[in-house]
Amino acid sequence: MIAGVKHTFPGGRILILPPLSIAALKLHKDDIKAMREDIGNIDNFEKAVTIITASAKRNYPDITEAEIEDLLDVKSVWAVFRIVMGSSGLEETIDDSAQGEAAPVRKKK
Repeated sequence: MIAGVKHTFPGGRILILPPLSIAALKLHKDDIKAMREDIGNIDNFEKAVTIITASAKRNYPDITEAEIEDLLDVKSVWAVFRIVMGSSGLEETIDDSAQGEAAPVRKKK
């Protein structure tokens, strides 16, 4: 198991979301950049699911994008995307103290 952020999805399933691999980062870097600039845009839901799945597959190789879609809901998708970004060192790490929601964090100075 690769170290990462433990997250409880709506419905109670728990996954450890590790950092993205370098290969996944290279593959999705344009989408990640676009989504970080326009977080919450409904047109980016599919991209977010793909990136979350890439993280989850490192610890759960058999998990599918369809399974991730079933675990997520509209309220949680961006919080989980931020968790993956934090786990990957691309944003502040997010404390997953609330079930299915990320706790606010301070910005780096």
